[in-house]
Amino acid sequence: MIIVIAKLVILLLFGFSIVNLFRFKGRWLEKAGLSFLLGTGMVSVLYFLFVWASNRVVSLEFWIITFLTAILLFNFRSPKSSFEKPTLPRIPIRPNLIAIICWVGIMALFIMTLVYAFYRPVYTPDSIYLFDFRAKVMFISQRLTDINQIGNWNAYPMFTSMIGLIWRFMGIDNPSTYYPIMYFSFTLIFYSVLREKISRNLASLGTLLMYTTPVTLWQSQLDGMTNLPYTIFLCLSLLYGYKIMKAKIPHISDLVISSLFLGLSTWTRGVEPIWVVPLFLTTLVIVVKNKMRWVFIYFAILSLIREIWPAYVHKQYISISRGTQIITDNVLQTQIGAAPFVQSLSYTFNSALTLLPKSLGLVCYLFAAAVLLNLLYRKFSIDQLFFLAAVVGILGVIFFGSLFMVINFSLVIDVYNDSLSRLLSVVVPLLWFYIMTSPAWISIESMFKSSKS
Repeated sequence: MIIVIAKLVILLLFGFSIVNLFRFKGRWLEKAGLSFLLGTGMVSVLYFLFVWASNRVVSLEFWIITFLTAILLFNFRSPKSSFEKPTLPRIPIRPNLIAIICWVGIMALFIMTLVYAFYRPVYTPDSIYLFDFRAKVMFISQRLTDINQIGNWNAYPMFTSMIGLIWRFMGIDNPSTYYPIMYFSFTLIFYSVLREKISRNLASLGTLLMYTTPVTLWQSQLDGMTNLPYTIFLCLSLLYGYKIMKAKIPHISDLVISSLFLGLSTWTRGVEPIWVVPLFLTTLVIVVKNKMRWVFIYFAILSLIREIWPAYVHKQYISISRGTQIITDNVLQTQIGAAPFVQSLSYTFNSALTLLPKSLGLVCYLFAAAVLLNLLYRKFSIDQLFFLAAVVGILGVIFFGSLFMVINFSLVIDVYNDSLSRLLSVVVPLLWFYIMTSPAWISIESMFKSSKS
């Protein structure tokens, strides 16, 4: 157990070194969440590059490389940078009862899901046959190229497989325990960013509601599926793009973190073009802020991570564009008239109207109500418009992607309800952020405070 904790500390040190390298200033909860997510995420990328170059998968080498790199990053700071000793949170004289209840609930659910994941073995077919299987093959054979013997091995990038490998390097055979910790780390960051906008009570309540949303809480118990990491990385990219937007003097650390997380989203799932939405919005924010040099930095970091997997697959004499070519050929052969197109459009739209509330539940209705209230009272803030654009953009990509598949491949959406439901979860944190920053909440809290006084 002590060895496991020591290895976990090395991963956290690696992540904290990245945070400290760019002099990131934030709440200690935010830094803790970032340290875990950036630590595990970027280690998975960098170690894959090492394994690709050497075709050696050895546990001792991994921990030596990770530790030395963390120390190097920790000491590689600009002259103006100085290490800020983390300070413990100040306990208010009158603790907020609502906030305490919310965080007790979050902690209880976190412990329950962690215990559940610890005792439940890998069981989802995608993990058994691909994600965790690749990790097992690398761990046992100690070579990367052996994963090429797995059928459809190149279907997804390597994030979840590398996490499974790293977890086994820690002495933990079940990688499922990573995902409750990942979700909890994201929750700390979500709360910290939300707290910058609203009160402690409302931020804690919004965080609890986000954490307990069934479609995402359920995914935190799964064993290596890509949907939860994809959701977390995409949303964090948008949250730090939002922080750039609202800052009077934007800090480059937010830019770097946003681009790193967007890159990690493509390191998790490489097919869906949803990542284009945060790319467009964050680039637009950078241009409006007149930080033109940042555009190059943003695209450079994103491209360096995004192109790793296609480059490796191409190196194995397999063109990652082969699937794209098949789709292109099928599209060119498909001839559709106006009537079939309208029929496909109607089918996709009706399926979306059914699937959205069914998959997202309460948050879908609350979001619709919040948008309606903002329209009626004309109280849209720039913050609200940013997240509204993100939600509309992501749902638009999913909708038109589904329509494309219906037209060209006769996709029956009902058959893929589970897959689409998991994919739709990518907007859940964004919906809750929009709802909790709605002017209606602020008005309600002001009325409550005035009535008490």
